[in-house]
Amino acid sequence: MEGKPGAESIQWDVDPHHAMVARGKGVLLIISVLLLASWVPLTTTPLLAPESSSTEGRATTTWSGVMTLTSDYTVAAGDTLIIDAGATIQFDDGIRLYVEGELDVAGTSTSPATITRSGDAVAHEGIQFNATSRGRGSVINFLNIEHSEWAITIYDSNPTLNDVYIENPDYVGIDMFNNANPTIQRLTIQDGGQDVASSSVNNRYGIGLSIGANSNPLVLGATFDNLTTRGINMWGDSSGFLRDLVISNISAVGTGGWLSAGVWIEDSVALFDTVSVDRSDTGIWIQHINQSMNTRPTFWDTTVTNSMYRGVFVEQTNRSNFNTPLNAIFDNLEVRGSGGPNAKTPGLCYHAIGVNTSGIDLTNSRAIDNVCNGFKGYMIDSATIVDNLTIVNSGNPVSSSNNDRAGLFLRSANWASQFRNISVSDSPGDGIYLSKASLQGHTWSSTNNTGSGLYVHESHPDVTGISVTNNGLNGLRVYDSSNVELFDLVSAENGDLAIIPEQGFGIVFEKSNDAISGTKNVSCSRCSSTNDAWGGVRIENSIDLQLHDLEVSNPGNSALAVEIDNSALNFDGTVDIHGLHVQANRTGPIVQLIDTEARISDVYLNGSHNGLAWDGSDAVVTSSLSNAIFSGSNCLELTDLHLLIGDGVDL
Repeated sequence: MEGKPGAESIQWDVDPHHAMVARGKGVLLIISVLLLASWVPLTTTPLLAPESSSTEGRATTTWSGVMTLTSDYTVAAGDTLIIDAGATIQFDDGIRLYVEGELDVAGTSTSPATITRSGDAVAHEGIQFNATSRGRGSVINFLNIEHSEWAITIYDSNPTLNDVYIENPDYVGIDMFNNANPTIQRLTIQDGGQDVASSSVNNRYGIGLSIGANSNPLVLGATFDNLTTRGINMWGDSSGFLRDLVISNISAVGTGGWLSAGVWIEDSVALFDTVSVDRSDTGIWIQHINQSMNTRPTFWDTTVTNSMYRGVFVEQTNRSNFNTPLNAIFDNLEVRGSGGPNAKTPGLCYHAIGVNTSGIDLTNSRAIDNVCNGFKGYMIDSATIVDNLTIVNSGNPVSSSNNDRAGLFLRSANWASQFRNISVSDSPGDGIYLSKASLQGHTWSSTNNTGSGLYVHESHPDVTGISVTNNGLNGLRVYDSSNVELFDLVSAENGDLAIIPEQGFGIVFEKSNDAISGTKNVSCSRCSSTNDAWGGVRIENSIDLQLHDLEVSNPGNSALAVEIDNSALNFDGTVDIHGLHVQANRTGPIVQLIDTEARISDVYLNGSHNGLAWDGSDAVVTSSLSNAIFSGSNCLELTDLHLLIGDGVDL
């Protein structure tokens, strides 16, 4: 298991009136610089030289040109500091500008203001807005911040930040706490965390925008590139609206630090509109930790490409809470290239879209060209609703596990998650693989997959409208399952890659059920097989199985239309077939039952063949055959049936 998810809930808090708890720089070096500064005259413009004005106790100070800040500076409540366009303000090591009043930066697109380090300094601590600055109208326009540990920190304040460019912050570009709600437009954060990743005393480094402790920003346009931990980090019951985000190359350095993701959200609710995340360790990671808080971000129009481990992951850390909440909403999500050749390291992908002990509302979405499952769900329930999902060419082609090779894989899904309008194609394994999964759905298509179109393993689906075509193995395979309800299934042109004939039937039921139960029927109503390579329907060691209005046409390789073999059953019982229409040609019988008791009605066997060959189990079970029409010679052969009741049989 990768990482330590529990540690992710520990988000740093700081004292709003002091610097961060750990500055990451040598204390002795800072003391030495300050001592030297008291003896060596500044070569740049003295900080106290700029123009100042005072009106009724309120002071306005203007900084321009090149200036150096040698100690922390506070803009007092009621005062205003203006930084002119083109000004360069140099901060000594560990220095921070505190804003209790109003800060206005008047940069322009052609002449931005700059905050950087001074002389031989290593890094400064940027700007901090405290709660007393709320509502005082601070506006920053076109400001570049270089060589900072933290560029901008905001406590319970609401400045406006326009066209801010932050280069290589060690820890956090913009850090929000305590109900901060700034307005941010056209933010750029380039690089971050690389300088401290191997030596930091804490894991909170290489973060672009951190939104925490009930903060609620408005972000309209932001770009994050080449950070070590997270482009966006949201935590602590926060919210906000974030639009037009471009995130790329968010990837951990070494094995330490937090789990890396383009967007990380824990215990928060926010709205994201038009987001792209490219070439990150994980594109979007949503984690529900605190049961007293809500985790439910909504994403509109989101693209995640070339992730190394995961495209999108939604999880609840309490794996024992089986009453899973709805933790994420996505509309128009596309995940492409996960684990592929353009990922940082190819071949390490777990899934394109994944849900674990959680719930997702996913609509109008796509998973394309991923070297891992297009969708993987584990321990999901009715909180999960997936509608209109297309999965193309997704699954791990080199894995020996059926789980990993499938386009869509569900494991331990509890009743009743909803999967509607699902299309899966070109997977290296099964198109749809259900393992110990209970769900409901309609309108499924699974085509051109290397394995089976739909594989139901120890599962309990209730699905209407299934098309399984041109798959390498069976169209439908149901194994060791009960309480299966399938309606309107079409199987066609499957089985060309079968190694043995059993793999090439259109529809297969094995051990489904293998005992009679009043509430665990397995049924397929209005199901059909057409041109499947090695036969239409194969039933093995299954009873209490009900097929209604079954149609089989032209099975390939002169194979059987229907084959039932119950020779290895431990319990007695019957297979029910009510409505069987066959159109096929074959030398020998076209329907064959071995060691099988059955109740069969409404049978029409058309074509050139020898009809029905029925060998009973010799058990004390009553079988029946009614409303059946057979034609040709040797069209009905009956052996070892304890009692067969016939009615309306036309030979």
